[in-house]
Formats: sequence, C-alpha cells, structure tokens
Amino acid sequence: MEHYHYNISNSMLQAYLDCQKNKACFYEFYHRYVLKDYTPEPTPAMLLGVWFEYMCTGALPRSGVAPTPVTLKNGNLSADYERMLAQVENFKKIVDVYNININEVSKEIVYRRIKGILDIWCEINNVPSIIDLKATGQIGNRWDDFGWDERNFQFSNHILQPAIYKYLIYKTLGIEDVPFYYLVFSTKNTDILFWEVKYLDFYETCEKVEQLADDLDKFIQNADEKDYLPICDYKICTNCQMTNCFFRQEVPKVEQQILKLEL
Repeated sequence: MEHYHYNISNSMLQAYLDCQKNKACFYEFYHRYVLKDYTPEPTPAMLLGVWFEYMCTGALPRSGVAPTPVTLKNGNLSADYERMLAQVENFKKIVDVYNININEVSKEIVYRRIKGILDIWCEINNVPSIIDLKATGQIGNRWDDFGWDERNFQFSNHILQPAIYKYLIYKTLGIEDVPFYYLVFSTKNTDILFWEVKYLDFYETCEKVEQLADDLDKFIQNADEKDYLPICDYKICTNCQMTNCFFRQEVPKVEQQILKLEL
C-alpha cells in the first residue's frame, strides 16, 4: 500500500500547472504546498465567499469558527454582504425549484493521495450529484483565468476541479461520471450561473487526473530546493503575500522594445 506525506488537492494541482505555464511561482509553491510554512491570508473577497457558503449550507471554514459579516458603524451589513444576503435567498429558491436534496456539506474524499472537499453532496431529482458553490465578481469576464464566461471557460482555471471530483467519486463510490454543477453567484449584482460540467471522454479524463497527480508527485519526490525556481515577476510578486521572499520583485523590470518606424 502506498503512503504519502501530503494530499494533492485541486488547488495544489492547479498551482503546479500555473507554475509550468509561468503564471505562478515555483518558489511560492514550494513553501505553500511542500514545506507548508506559508499560508496566504484570505482576501476580503474570499472571506465574503466563505460567509456566503456558510449562510447557504452551514458549512464552517477549516478554523471551525463561524464566519462573521462585515458591518457598518450602525450595525447594518456592508453593501457587499447585504447583496450576498439576497443571493442566499436565491440559493434557497434554486434548491426548491430543482428538487435538490442536500445529503452532506464539506464532504471530504481521499483516494490514494488525491483529496477533494465537496461543497454540496446531494441528489437532484434522485440522482447523486455534486454542487460547487462560487461567489465571484467575475461573471462575464472572459479575459481573466478566474473569469466566468462561456467564451473562455475551456481555457479558465475552472476546468480541472470537476474532473478531480468526478474521478474521486468514481474511485471511492463507483459512480461513473457523476453530475457536477457549478452554482455561481455574482457579488456585484443579481447574476447567477448554474452550469453542469461534462467532459467528452470520462475515462480519458480520469486517466489525465491520475497522470497529472503522478507527475506532481514525482516532481516533489525528486526535486531539490533549487528546482523550485522563483518567477521574479513584478505583477505576480505584488499579488504574493511572501513579503520576506529574497527573490521578491519590488519594481518592474526594464524591458526593451525594438520597433521599426513606419509613417
């Protein structure tokens, strides 16, 4: 039986892919996922999403402490939280209209070294299903990797998670190609997306998940610290919370642009 000192999550696999594409820093990856001596603080947007999920399903964050909303001096909810309170009511309507029977929230599944936490494990019209809740200000944004738009969805950072969760359900419960739904609520307005994610070839998708996890595992097992190269990119560094990083790029690099003047 294989034994691992860490579990491979969707966020870890996505970060590994981003590092390979020079969209993320291998040095940050090393400290965050391998050494585990660095954990970024949640952003206000993340905290809003955690509170929203708690209000919808009762799911507690990893701290085990119920999240609290941001309030104004008069005690009222801030505008963002007030808006999401209305989205909580929309979630309840969707559960009722689509006959969603929630069996478990924050369901943890581990197969070998691959781990997933399902926001909602449920039945939709008596069919076992997964619903992943998202709160975002990026509905309609087709340019960002985290945007939600049908025109860029194939190339977004949202295509890996359904594959991993479908794979985990298949391996642990024997359900082939379990329905996976993204239920996405806008934090800016009343927009909602309810997308079922399907793959052209389920078994090929499962093989790719296994291969990606194997590649990551081999890389970690065989790599030395020097193999986790920093990216030293101003835009990425400014969004990184590792303020004591020796390689941090505090100002943009000078880049030369060679042109041919044509008037």
